[in-house]
Amino acid sequence: GISVPSGIRPFRGDDGLWSDVLYSTATRTCFRKSPLEWYNSFWLQHFPCEYSMVKPNSAHEALAELTKLPSSNIRIITQNVDGLHSSTETDWDYDE
Repeated sequence: GISVPSGIRPFRGDDGLWSDVLYSTATRTCFRKSPLEWYNSFWLQHFPCEYSMVKPNSAHEALAELTKLPSSNIRIITQNVDGLHSSTETDWDYDE
């Protein structure tokens, strides 16, 4: 994924979070069984607060800059939960 160079573990692939734990743990069934246990043992373990120390990389910055080009009609739609797209140096216009 785009955030791997910033230090975020990939979601898919050989070292991906999905193949390692998400496929069996990140399910609605597991969450509904015990939301607090799911949050404490899964979410906090695999999406730690240390992500706040991670900075956007040049790919995040380049995408952000593309959205600001005068003739651009580019919108960034992402499933990333790391927040790096919105942490770029470019001001995002969320009202559009």
